[in-house]
Amino acid sequence: MARSLSNRDVLSTKFDVADFSGAWLRSFGRPELRGSWIIWGGSGSGKTTFTLMLCKYISQFGKVAYNSLEQGLSLSLQMAWKRVGMQEAGSGVMLLSKEPLTELKNRLKKQKSPRIIVIDSVQYLVGFRLSDYVSLMREFPQKLFIWIAHEDSGQPDGKLAKQIRYDADVKIHVEGFRAQVTTRYENAEQQEGGADFIIWEQGAKQYWIDKLSYVKTMKQMDDLHAKVLRKFHTLCSISGMSADDKATVVASYGVDSSADIDTHDLIDLCNAISQQVDNRSGMMDKLRKRLIACIGSYLESLHYRNDISVIKGVACRASGYYDFNKIPEDRLRSLYNAFRVYKKDMDTVCDLALQALKGDRQ
Repeated sequence: MARSLSNRDVLSTKFDVADFSGAWLRSFGRPELRGSWIIWGGSGSGKTTFTLMLCKYISQFGKVAYNSLEQGLSLSLQMAWKRVGMQEAGSGVMLLSKEPLTELKNRLKKQKSPRIIVIDSVQYLVGFRLSDYVSLMREFPQKLFIWIAHEDSGQPDGKLAKQIRYDADVKIHVEGFRAQVTTRYENAEQQEGGADFIIWEQGAKQYWIDKLSYVKTMKQMDDLHAKVLRKFHTLCSISGMSADDKATVVASYGVDSSADIDTHDLIDLCNAISQQVDNRSGMMDKLRKRLIACIGSYLESLHYRNDISVIKGVACRASGYYDFNKIPEDRLRSLYNAFRVYKKDMDTVCDLALQALKGDRQ
């Protein structure tokens, strides 16, 4: 059983730290060069360039072995090697071209073996599991392993990479030529650790300007979509569309919800419904005017007052609606036919009565 440590032991223990300076100090603090770090980012983000820049800088504190499992020795890696001026590191940095883990472990057991090992990338460690990771870290507790990982939606890609991220003392997300560093060695009072590291200033500036512009545009599109979506539901209500009819319309776009309809398609759909509403509105206006004329003629034949308020009152009472403009199409048609029949019957009765009166006089 390992002995326990007293409070005094914990507070008085001295650690071997790398005396970083400049931008590296502002981003990383003064870290221990053992344990685990992770770097992840998308393709073209500047991840490889940053990793090589870090290798070159950190080589002054210990020998670095860069195990390129993904590319190996290639023209693109050579170009990146030259781009960061790796020749200045001399023998402080070595490249391992797709060296298997078993061979790497044998190398690390030797005297004067590299102190810092970069694994590029986690995704190319076929069959490597969390238990293997834990075993490796325990076998080489005085080594620093820097793991490189692909990105998936802003996070390290894959279960193992995510697990390493939780364990790592330094976590670095590279996006748009900017390394966003989260470090356990941060000293906020001294402004050491936690600052972003700019890999390529011009590229970073252009990327983030474009991204902010894109985000602003997307917000404007989201606002427009929400506005058009509200209009769609309003028009559906105005047009008298049933829930089933609305569901059928939505399904015709291959989605389950109206919120998933593309903004441009939604605009076209609103225009179509609006046109139908306008056409229906014109038709309803004609039906109302026709009914008003019919009831007016009917009241006139009875010698009743037939101003517009009386006519609308008669129509509302006959239809059972309190608002003349709320009377539906079918009731407008039925009322028109009913009053037309009443008027026709009354005209017929009047004609018959007149004929009868003439016959009596003769």
